[in-house]
Amino acid sequence: MPRRRLLNGVLDNLLDLLVSRYTDYDGYWLFGLLTSEHKPIKLSLIRPQGTLQHPVEHYLEHLAHAKFEHLLLRSGLLASHVTAAGLVLTRSETQVNRIAGQHVRWGYMMTLEAWASSDLGRTYRRKRGVFVSPHDPRFEHRSTRRLQRAYNPAP
Repeated sequence: MPRRRLLNGVLDNLLDLLVSRYTDYDGYWLFGLLTSEHKPIKLSLIRPQGTLQHPVEHYLEHLAHAKFEHLLLRSGLLASHVTAAGLVLTRSETQVNRIAGQHVRWGYMMTLEAWASSDLGRTYRRKRGVFVSPHDPRFEHRSTRRLQRAYNPAP
C-alpha cells in the first residue's frame, strides 16, 4: 500500500522541475515571461481548466499537470490517491536587484506553492522561491532545445 506522504517528494520534485532553466516557452525561460502582472496565478494539477487567458500561463498549467502525473506514477502513487492538487504562483510587489546569469538585473521574487490533498484527507504543501527578471532579448538567447524538440518531438 503506497504511503501518501510520498506526495511531499512529488511536490518537491515538481517545484524543482518547474523552476529549472529547462522549463521554457518557445526557447525562453518560462518564468521571465510571467512577471508582467502582480496577481497570483492559480493552476490545477489534476484537471487543467483551460480558462487561463495568457498563452504562457495556459502552457504552464498543462506542463505542470503532465509533470505532476508523471511524478505520481514514478512514486508508485495512483491518481485516485489525490483528490485535489494545485499550484499558486505569487510575484512580489517590489522589485529587487540580483545577479541573473552574467548580468545584474532588476526583477521580482516569485513564490511557487504546490499542494495536494490525499484521499485520506490530509493536505501536503511545498513552497519554492525564485528570482525572476522580466524577459529581455538583449541579455537572453533562445535555447537551441526548441529546435531539437521541433525535429525530435518527445513521445
